[in-house]
Amino acid sequence: MRAGNFLFRAFAVRSCLIRLSLIARLQVQHIARNSQLKYHGTLHGLRVIFRQEGLAGLYRGVTPNVIGNAAAWGLYMWCFKWLTGKTNAGSVESLGLAMCAGAVTQLFTNPIWLVKMRLQSQPHDAQHRYSGMLDAFRVIYREEGFRGFWRGMVPALIGTSHGAVQIVTYEKIREVMVNKVEKKYHQKVGPAHYFVLGVASKMAATVMTFPYQLVKARMQVRDTDFERNASFVGT
Repeated sequence: MRAGNFLFRAFAVRSCLIRLSLIARLQVQHIARNSQLKYHGTLHGLRVIFRQEGLAGLYRGVTPNVIGNAAAWGLYMWCFKWLTGKTNAGSVESLGLAMCAGAVTQLFTNPIWLVKMRLQSQPHDAQHRYSGMLDAFRVIYREEGFRGFWRGMVPALIGTSHGAVQIVTYEKIREVMVNKVEKKYHQKVGPAHYFVLGVASKMAATVMTFPYQLVKARMQVRDTDFERNASFVGT
């Protein structure tokens, strides 16, 4: 696999499609303790957040998101390339190795994703708010200890299939695209084709693994703002 090329393109697409804080709020709004605000859908949520918090409100958690993506993809691809270099792996074996690389990556980056979720999900009217990424790290450690940074680790490990599905889907679609574009139409595969590849593989992985993301999100929220322990009755 062309791991280096995939890393660059996947990170470029991921950076351009940074998740808005609305996604996190839609996932946990039904278990909020005090906030009466309920978003009725994507467009309604966008309008409400923009009206109450401005454009910055839509990009809460962007710093740990960028840092997390850079660290996660770098570590993931290094682990994956190191593992595949130890064996002549086929498609099935590559999928297993990709999940192993994802598990290692998740173990080291879970604190970053937890902080991102806390920043994105905290209600606009919360009494005690994190002022930023570093403040969130300090408060979480003070209130929950070192173990608090690894909340949601179990569904996160289950979700290592996300990266595996994405990279395998990317490679399969790339093979088909190269055969069709270069061999049939005698054209070179360009940036536009790779953009479509990244979007398509990401969409496939997201649809297949979204349920675990919902469970993880509800496990990682702050207890003072959400009924975390009661959230799994209907999950």
